[in-house]
Amino acid sequence: MLPAALVAWTAVLLVHTLLAPQFAKGKGGTQTEPTLLPALAVFLLFLLIRSARPGLRCQCILLVCVALLAALGAAGEEVSVIGDPVYRQAVAGPVTVRVQAKATSPMTASERFGWDCRFRARLEDILSGAVRSPSRSAIRVYARGPACSVVQGGRYRLSGRLLRSTFGRDPLWLEVAAGGRGAGTGGGGGQGVEVLEGPSGPERAVEIMRQCFLIVARRLDDQGQVLVPGLTMGVLGQEGVVAGGKIDGFLPCLHGGAGPGGSRDGGQGGIHGLSEGVDPAYAARLKEDFKRSGILHLMAVSGGHFLLVGAMADRLLRALQVGKVWRGLAQACLCLGLASLMYPSDSVVRAALMGLVGALALARGRPNQSLNALSWTVLLVLLLAPGMATSYGFALSSSAVLGITLLADGWGRRMRGFLPTCVIGPLSTSLAAQVATLPVQVLMNPQIPLFSLAANLLVTPFVDLSTMIGLAGLLTAWLWPDLGFVCAWGAGRGTKIMEVCARWLGGGPVSVLAWPSGLAGAGCVILCEAAIWIALIGATRLLRLEDRAGGDPSPTIAGGGEVASDGRTGSWRGSEECGQGYRMPLWVVFSGRVKEAWQSLGAAVFEPACHARGDGGELDGGP
Repeated sequence: MLPAALVAWTAVLLVHTLLAPQFAKGKGGTQTEPTLLPALAVFLLFLLIRSARPGLRCQCILLVCVALLAALGAAGEEVSVIGDPVYRQAVAGPVTVRVQAKATSPMTASERFGWDCRFRARLEDILSGAVRSPSRSAIRVYARGPACSVVQGGRYRLSGRLLRSTFGRDPLWLEVAAGGRGAGTGGGGGQGVEVLEGPSGPERAVEIMRQCFLIVARRLDDQGQVLVPGLTMGVLGQEGVVAGGKIDGFLPCLHGGAGPGGSRDGGQGGIHGLSEGVDPAYAARLKEDFKRSGILHLMAVSGGHFLLVGAMADRLLRALQVGKVWRGLAQACLCLGLASLMYPSDSVVRAALMGLVGALALARGRPNQSLNALSWTVLLVLLLAPGMATSYGFALSSSAVLGITLLADGWGRRMRGFLPTCVIGPLSTSLAAQVATLPVQVLMNPQIPLFSLAANLLVTPFVDLSTMIGLAGLLTAWLWPDLGFVCAWGAGRGTKIMEVCARWLGGGPVSVLAWPSGLAGAGCVILCEAAIWIALIGATRLLRLEDRAGGDPSPTIAGGGEVASDGRTGSWRGSEECGQGYRMPLWVVFSGRVKEAWQSLGAAVFEPACHARGDGGELDGGP
């Protein structure tokens, strides 16, 4: 399934690259261009079938059909965006509108100057002047002050200025006009946000848990306030929004208060999740240190959370002798529940869907194959939401899993001869993930963290334990705030170590290497990785050929006997007395060559000086 997923991703990106610049002009004439895609696909299908061998024709037909389906889905999404009346109005210029929308994400701190918070929403209808039009567009809403008390899942009437986006995946922005919040379906006059319908029961409960954990985390030290929410829920402390006062009729915490460092706006709106004593400049510098040290991915929820929770649940159910079907059902419920508690992101979507595919395989009694699960996940996501093909978060998460699946085990086996067992797993996993994700990282930020591998190795022993303790705090903070604070404090001890590593390895002037930007930079990374790979393979073969031709004496191995060459390149076999084959690790051969070169260099440097003093024989132990 991996070729099908790669073909689908390529097709969606190709369609987006060809059509997006023309759709951005807002001209309806470009909508006729997607009709050329079926003709192009039929032509490619004809060429592949004619040129392919008989045994591969079925695979070629399948790949072309997948590419056609993905391309048509991507083109249809572009057409639906350009044909929406809201987008047509925004293309003409900013316009004041009144919309009805449903919030599809929790509030987070705004990255734009002058706005306090932002959230994503799905439009239902729009009122511009005296004309009301239905719409299903996705928008990003920016608000400030009292308007920052929106709850995910609620339906609202928003008044503000509609304009086209200048960055991000959402095509439209809505800047909510200044004003308070009203209730009811009627007027409200100049209200910027009016509540039409509150969130459902489960959505309300999830929001309570998130808010209470953010409030509890504000009692930690500076680094804990920033990092513990990020490690646990996927949102840094300065990016989370703690709502002041009541939100749609319920308190943020059941214990009825914001605790130390409560709301700064008198309970009228929302603020970021840091207390008064934390300098925003420190939070921004800490985030930059994590980015430069290459461990910022720890602050984004991905597969690690789902693997930890799923492994613990499966071990418990196995101990209780629960059947595979019920274990698979429990895994699926845990994936859905954990995904709902995390702050929404593309990496969470990938991890949750892979968890569901693994749960299905477990219920049917089949082994969980990570590569097939990843391929099916990518294929389903791109067919249902083609816009995810341009998401850096989804690309990073998918490429990391792909690298770990394809490379980590093989590299781990090759390291067994010369590294401790406790280091092999983290080292091979981190190295494989970084090799696979580095081209995407360069597309995002044209810099290469030089100490990323060292930083990941240092923090790996503390990540899993801190994550589990943080999740325990998230589950208990709403009911027992003191217990939630204890758990958050325990997670903060692990994030303290991460903060120290990030400051040491990412705060220096030589922690990153400047790199070309764009596709050229990503291509250079791929070429460099390929060159290093070829060089390592060439060096390996040269060492093995030298061992074969050099006639070195066979070294003694544990258990008696000698190791003798069997005539094959780079392989060694134990003597008859040993009773089993033995393959000398490549590192042993390489280290022996280094030692010989060092001894030769020492002899060349020191022997002439000794002979000049007349005591050259003493070097060899002579008289």
